[in-house]
Amino acid sequence: GVGGIGVAIPADLVAQSVQDLERFGIPQRGWLGASLVSLDELPPVLLRAVGLTTTQGAMVDRVDPGSPAARAGLRGAQRDAQGRLLALGDVILAVNGKAVKDKAEVVRLIARYRPGDRVRLTLWREGRRLEVTLTMVARPIRR
Repeated sequence: GVGGIGVAIPADLVAQSVQDLERFGIPQRGWLGASLVSLDELPPVLLRAVGLTTTQGAMVDRVDPGSPAARAGLRGAQRDAQGRLLALGDVILAVNGKAVKDKAEVVRLIARYRPGDRVRLTLWREGRRLEVTLTMVARPIRR
């Protein structure tokens, strides 16, 4: 723990990171290239209006240009000039068939993949489920 705060990291993620450091000099984690919002952070009336009956999942809020999310055609939310939500973006319900609870779980699952891996997302878009496949790329290094 750090300053009285405990931190837990899955052992398989640590092992993968050590292997990557030895081989590449940097961890090779999957990167979606989208900002997410957990469904439980959104008004239930809005979720019902688009046909969702659960708060399990993560809405795509913004998609980074050129990212795996953009290449797979994921759609972000629509917001007005003040940042108020006008329309939901795609909602990620599952990653490679594993249902997700919230944005943190989506990020954790995506991080387990490496550049070049193909990942299937189950989405909710415009009142129906669909699947898209994206190919992971290395997270760009921001300087």
